[in-house]
Amino acid sequence: MSAEAPKRAPPADAPARASAEPRASSSARYLWGFWLCVAAGGALFTWHQLRGGSAARRGEVRDREPVTEASLAAHAKRRGALAAGKALYIERCAQCHGDRGQGSVGPNLTDRYFLHGRGTLVDLYEVVSAGVPGQGMPAWSGELTPTELRDVVAFVGSLRLTNVPGKAPEGAASAASEAPPL
Repeated sequence: MSAEAPKRAPPADAPARASAEPRASSSARYLWGFWLCVAAGGALFTWHQLRGGSAARRGEVRDREPVTEASLAAHAKRRGALAAGKALYIERCAQCHGDRGQGSVGPNLTDRYFLHGRGTLVDLYEVVSAGVPGQGMPAWSGELTPTELRDVVAFVGSLRLTNVPGKAPEGAASAASEAPPL
């Protein structure tokens, strides 16, 4: 039988001999990883720019038409505009105006009474876009693209004169809102 000497652990203060070589290769790995990240970031940036940039910029390019009653009415007739407007309304407006436009904190949007403007689509666009400072209505122009603004206005315009029971009328009755809903 041969007697083997037991293996001993190196003392705690002994320098690690094998660590010099992995450090050189690990710094090379970090350098390769860095350049890989730079290349991937450049590729993603280029892809994003080729797709047209940010959503707001794409919306502005598509929606350079002036905001008029006719352009807003035409937008409301586009496929998907009312559905997109309803989804945005439920997400951002229903907290104050109710899920059917009946009003809660904000006014009822289904009657013929309006606090700001005469109830035209352009008036609705201005209120949604610029908000009502001091009355709790935020300006959505910084949050929504021009297309999304038009979608919300199309949906709110479709609620006019549907007279959903809810909050009592506020504001003045408007002859401009006598037009049938969209």
